[in-house]
Amino acid sequence: MPVAGQDVVINGGASLTNATPALASLTVNSAKTLTFNGWDTILNAEAVTIAGMITHEINTDTVATDGWTPNARVNIDCINLTVSTGGKIDASLKGYRGGANPTR
Repeated sequence: MPVAGQDVVINGGASLTNATPALASLTVNSAKTLTFNGWDTILNAEAVTIAGMITHEINTDTVATDGWTPNARVNIDCINLTVSTGGKIDASLKGYRGGANPTR
């Protein structure tokens, strides 16, 4: 587990399920993926560099009685955000259900 002030490099597939401590930096290397899993999951870092991909889990309805409660998102709290050529933040088809006949 990373600790506050650390430089972290994602050099494979990784899942973030809790808020991070205040990191010095986080880098997602090319062709690697960091997946957020949870609504309260926050990436806290002074500098974030994305050469690979950041995404989140597909949202599901966690509280069926309220119509729709999303449970996953990308949440980055940083001072400097760099998305390199070829890097991306991708939440395609992972959002919320809408309309009279909701679908993903």
